[in-house]
Amino acid sequence: SRALLLRIVAQACGGAADTRCVEKTQFSNPWHRLLAAVPVALVEAPEPLAVRLAETAAAFFGGSKDGDASAASWLQTLSPPEAGGDSEDVLGATRTYAHIAGALLVLHPKGDVHAAAWEVTERIMTSPKAAERKVCMQRLLPRLVSATEETEAAERLANFIDVQLSGMTRGGIADALALGVSFHQHLLRHWRLSSFAGDHSDVGLNLIATGLRLGLKECASLRKQARFLLEMSVREALVDAGAESAVKSIASIDCTGMAAAWRSFWELFDAVEDYSSHLLKSSWEALMTRLINYMRGLKEDATAPRWSPAVLAPLWLE
Repeated sequence: SRALLLRIVAQACGGAADTRCVEKTQFSNPWHRLLAAVPVALVEAPEPLAVRLAETAAAFFGGSKDGDASAASWLQTLSPPEAGGDSEDVLGATRTYAHIAGALLVLHPKGDVHAAAWEVTERIMTSPKAAERKVCMQRLLPRLVSATEETEAAERLANFIDVQLSGMTRGGIADALALGVSFHQHLLRHWRLSSFAGDHSDVGLNLIATGLRLGLKECASLRKQARFLLEMSVREALVDAGAESAVKSIASIDCTGMAAAWRSFWELFDAVEDYSSHLLKSSWEALMTRLINYMRGLKEDATAPRWSPAVLAPLWLE
């Protein structure tokens, strides 16, 4: 069935197939033409067919070490151009690459294919091209991250986020938040946002703070993503075995009191988010009284580590 599928593709593509992209593989010339037809077909193929075509082409390389080398060599020829060219052509090449690399990673989760896929992914995810980043995030990154050791994957993802945040464009911030939410299990541990020791990453803190500061109405979804990351960090922090003693060393309350303070904060956040003057008028005094009383209980000690993101500190009210 695989051979039949590829033969149909080759016939449909006619002379458009470029056999140079597989000239280094061990297959005979007819198979060169069949494999070469797949990238051409993927440019316009609907999603279900594109996935099947990529899987079929990947299967010809098997799962052996020799197959990994041949597959990586073929994959390298399909790398999207780094600069120049028509934007639609580049986007189509990126989509093709993502489909084929994702399919090859199933059979070759380590080795040359893995390294080659990360190299191209890093170039795309640190570029200013939002459309190509979106394709990579949707079709390649999930499979690539799942094939990578957690620490390495988290470091790479954190770097992508740091680069996109540094540009301070809405598209870059949106992609950074999307990465944070999609891979929060990797990243929250890597950033140590639930730690009370003050050893958390500035990248994670900056991501959340940047998202919450986006005040325009059309940025509501981005604020929700930032809120999700902060709420997850607080939740993990307050259920930690050492949370009770850590909170008492920071504020004159226990974990229950800290959780109550956060609830007041999010009630105020929701009231402002909804632009409800009636809700603000009815809840403002009570909420602000609770929050101010809580803030008064925070211990100021110049020798203490910086506040954890899980602590409701002045940063979040600002």
